This record gives sequence, C-alpha cells and structure tokens, in this order.
Amino acid sequence: MLPLGMFFWMFAEGLKSETPYQLLEYMGVFLITAFGCIAFHQFILLPLLYIVIVRKNPVPYHINLLPAILTAFGTSSSAATLPATVRCAEESNHLNRCVTRFVLPLGMVVHMNGGTFYIPLSAIFLTQLEGINLGLPETLVICVTAILLFIACPATAGGGNPVYLLTVLAAAGINKPQFISLFLSMEWLMERFRTIMNVVADSYVAAFVEKICGKRLPLDYDDIEYSNPVLDGYNPSPVVVRETPVQQPNNANICRSCGSRIEVA
Repeated sequence: MLPLGMFFWMFAEGLKSETPYQLLEYMGVFLITAFGCIAFHQFILLPLLYIVIVRKNPVPYHINLLPAILTAFGTSSSAATLPATVRCAEESNHLNRCVTRFVLPLGMVVHMNGGTFYIPLSAIFLTQLEGINLGLPETLVICVTAILLFIACPATAGGGNPVYLLTVLAAAGINKPQFISLFLSMEWLMERFRTIMNVVADSYVAAFVEKICGKRLPLDYDDIEYSNPVLDGYNPSPVVVRETPVQQPNNANICRSCGSRIEVA
C-alpha cells in the first residue's frame, strides 16, 4: 500500500505546486545523482580498494555475489539476506569462516553505508527545494547524525525511514519540510538499492579483513563443522562430517565460532 499511498500524496503536492514540471525535473536530477553515487560506490570505489588491498581481480568476486545482490533487492533487508551473503562468501568466494561469521553479522548491524549516503543526500537536496542554504556546520551535523542513527538502525525492511530523514532535518534546524512526500514516493525503490550497497560492502570488507589478518586466522578445514550453540545446545566437541577426516596435529584447538582448527605452538 505504501507506493499507492505515496503516489496520491505526491499527486496532491503536485497539484498544489505552481510548477509541477519543475518538481519532476528536480526529482530526475536527484535520482541521477543518487544512482551515480551508487554506481561509483559499487563499480569503482569497492573494486579499487579490492585491487589495492587484496591484489586480485575484483570482477569474479563481484559476480559471485550476484545471489546475495538479488536477494537484497527482493527483500530490502540485510538481515534476511545474511544467509545468502554468508553462502556466497564461503562457498563461492572461499573466504575463511572465522571471518565471514564475525564480519558479516557485525556489518549487517553497524555497517549501513547505503543509508548513511542516502539520508544526507536527501536532506541536502530537500533543503535546496525549500530554499534553505546549508553551511559547513549544518552539513557536518547532518552527516554525523545520519551515521549515528544508522549504527542503531535495525537491519530490516524500512528500517528508520522516513523517521531518520525527519530526525536529520530536525538536527539541522528544519522542522516542517514541505516536499518530504517527494522522497517518500521513491522510498520503496531506493531502499532496495541501499540494501544492495550494504550487502556488497560487507562482503568486500570481509575480503579485506581476511587479507589483512590472513596469517593470524585459524586454518579452515572442510571436514569440521561446529554445532550451533543456539539450535543444538553447547557441545565442546566439533562435529566431524567426513568418515575419514584428514589427520591433524595433536596440538590443535577448535575455534568455537566456526569450527576451524587453531594451531598451537
């Protein structure tokens, strides 16, 4: 019902406006700017960091994330996409389980760069429509407030919007924005792309962490699977999947988070 309600709300605002075509032109400029920022983040910034840090070709890594990207676009939720993100990281991109099962759930909660980019962009564009000139202090307040809000934002569909946009505007001294309905009419679409930004960025960060901390990570063996303490109860011994597991040194411990062996000197 949200897209239908936003359509009639935007239609009513358009009838009140003396220049409805100009509003559509402004929204077109806003969408071009937003999608341009998303494209720069997804196809230039993250692959460039991948080349610099991991020193590999980022194209296969990005292609292997396609199932998680499609799931993120369909669900608009980083939490609902987390199983697909972990599967793509471990099975397709072969990242260490100790990294994926720590970095990806943590990034799902606190690493929401999609929202921290979109909300300040929307707030600045809305103030321009209102005829308000923002200085450097107000712009910094908007950016810092957006970062703090999205650290606490739940990783669910519709997490925080439009409440967060109104909060950011109130922090900048704008209490009654007139053209807020224009942004709400696009929320159902932009939220999906923000979720894609979050999921892809979390996957790249996992690759960065594995590369930087690779020498200190436990070995990742396929024959070890540690039981889930929530579903199966606490069990100090790992579950051996293979009938004839590979012989491992006696001086090895099992990581309780992912089941990998930790070599002890």
